[in-house]
Amino acid sequence: MSGITVVMSVRNLEDTVQAAVQSVLDSPAVTEMLVLNNWSTDDTLSRLQEMDDPRLTVLSNVEGVEYPHTISYLFRRATQPYVALCDGDDFYTPERLERQRDFLDGNPDYIAISGAFQSISADGKPVSMLAHTGEPRDITDTLRSGETVSHICSLLIRKEALEATGYFRDWFKIAFDIDLQFLLADVGRIWHDPTILAYRYRLHDASHTHTTPIARRQFFDRMAAEFARQRRDTGADDLMRGTPPDPPEETAVSEEVLSADKHVAGQLHGQAWRSFGEGRRREALGMMLRAVRLRPYSLELWSRLAIMLAKSAVPRR
Repeated sequence: MSGITVVMSVRNLEDTVQAAVQSVLDSPAVTEMLVLNNWSTDDTLSRLQEMDDPRLTVLSNVEGVEYPHTISYLFRRATQPYVALCDGDDFYTPERLERQRDFLDGNPDYIAISGAFQSISADGKPVSMLAHTGEPRDITDTLRSGETVSHICSLLIRKEALEATGYFRDWFKIAFDIDLQFLLADVGRIWHDPTILAYRYRLHDASHTHTTPIARRQFFDRMAAEFARQRRDTGADDLMRGTPPDPPEETAVSEEVLSADKHVAGQLHGQAWRSFGEGRRREALGMMLRAVRLRPYSLELWSRLAIMLAKSAVPRR
């Protein structure tokens, strides 16, 4: 069976890094784990050094390399034929890598496989299941059309295919992970298995998603999708041609950011209605109440809660 390298780049994650690393090392499929401590000023490095596993290599403070290019640096150092990524405040799930490795071992015409993922709140409570519906399927064309299916950290990837992408592209200040997924689809075929819960993704205010101004984040999301469609239709994109649009200056865009509480509340609201539609009314009401507690001044959420309560009073047929 083929070996797997998992990489992780961390900065100031002393409270979560051990649990994140251990969730990866709990898998016997992992041959090698490379963790880069990226100039932490807290006890992140000492927490890593406390961990005793021969598969774990801890690197520290690579001069001139900043996130996300620390990840590219680690990908290049990987020694195994399969590679995957985990963030230092998230978690892998049991048996995920074994199932994905078995698929790739048995299907050499595929370069990667993704799975479902679950968002969790800052304190680790489940929020929403994502990318978990439908049948197992080929998603290559979906990605090449500029539509993501799952989280980059849910993928297990053949290293040679990842090398062919050139890794993260410097122009992207955010959405570099989305761009990389689209680039992978240009290299080869990608499978998605929604029955594999591959990853748990923490929503918190210190993440890139919640610290980047909304307008700037939306711009790079949009361009990643547009570039994917350009490559599908013409074989190259404007970034490859050296003619990308100018990104909005950070001082020229709205400073409004998406708070983690707003993000969590929105996902809880969506998950609540999905659960309600599937007949799990008590679970749905619990999720809607959690959303309202996070954003108690949201008239929309109170209105949605009232509607759900009214619907719950109607006897089931």
